[in-house]
Amino acid sequence: AHATAHCRLDLPAEPGGGMGLQLQSAPPIRLVYPSFDNVAASYDGLLGGGCLPYSKRTHDKQPWLQQYLFQWKSDARHRTRAMPHIKTYCRVSPDLSQLAWFHLTSANLSKAAWGSLSKAGALSILSYEAGVLFLPKFVVGSSSFPIRGEVAGGVPLFPMPYDLPLTPFLSKDVPWFMDNLS
Repeated sequence: AHATAHCRLDLPAEPGGGMGLQLQSAPPIRLVYPSFDNVAASYDGLLGGGCLPYSKRTHDKQPWLQQYLFQWKSDARHRTRAMPHIKTYCRVSPDLSQLAWFHLTSANLSKAAWGSLSKAGALSILSYEAGVLFLPKFVVGSSSFPIRGEVAGGVPLFPMPYDLPLTPFLSKDVPWFMDNLS
């Protein structure tokens, strides 16, 4: 699943004239993941979901997850019909104009990717993962990445892989399950 955390940003002045991004409240979690209809309408039809190994059995164990799901939509990049296999985590401002950070990784939301503690307290990670954390301070020299609006000071808009605002699942929507291929 693709996680996107949205939150309210506070932009207080920092010593030296910079701007800081601070959470004022816990951000809501939003997960971008293709619905059955997203996959069915993809370039490859149902086979387009072959890279999305989420099972109905797993989903049935976590019904609470449904409320956090948002559809895969990438009209701005002309990729809505190309099913994603990327995993991204980011913090977006409430007005959808800025990013505090963006993480692009191979690590999905699993114990295999992030690890789990054994009874003895040892961390067990089953998969090697790689990722890139984009921090605006180091990439563009500012406190946030612009993602909408006018480009200021020569800083280009950050290339979001999906459209904002996110498109929620409707009551009729179901996530894509790998089981649909069997």
